[in-house]
Amino acid sequence: MAFLLLGIYGKVIWLIISIIILGIGHIGIQWQHLKECEIENL
Repeated sequence: MAFLLLGIYGKVIWLIISIIILGIGHIGIQWQHLKECEIENL
């Protein structure tokens, strides 16, 4: 979140785009891990 705000403040487009891409990937990894944990608990 801090880097996103820094990119917005400094108007650095490549930083904003990079943070969005990394954020989407991170959410995907966490979601996959959550689904694996739910399967193990069944």
